Amino acid sequence: MLQQLETKHQPVGQFEDTRFEKIHNVTYKSSLEASNLVAQEIANLIRDKQRENKKTELSIPKTVTKEIHAHDLVGNITIIAAISGIVGAKIFHNLENINDFNTSNRPHQYEFSRLNLE
Repeated sequence: MLQQLETKHQPVGQFEDTRFEKIHNVTYKSSLEASNLVAQEIANLIRDKQRENKKTELSIPKTVTKEIHAHDLVGNITIIAAISGIVGAKIFHNLENINDFNTSNRPHQYEFSRLNLE
């Protein structure tokens, strides 16, 4: 049987284990235990509302549209460009030295230690 922890809102910082918390939170030993207790709490809410002949209204998730500007993507573009440049240089090196590419000694084709920045 799962131990029922109190999930209702409590003031933060009231106890030693929550003194550094800024918001109310409850920690469980496993995600299975947490999801079961949340499901029980929702089921109890629905049953209570049914006894009162009221509809249960759960909050509807919000859809947020965020506008992304070019300066927000500079880091991603830089990393993609760096990786593409290194891979492209290696492919170009293999195409320039096609005779080395056809030899049986292939491991050097995948090593980046031979890629010099001169």
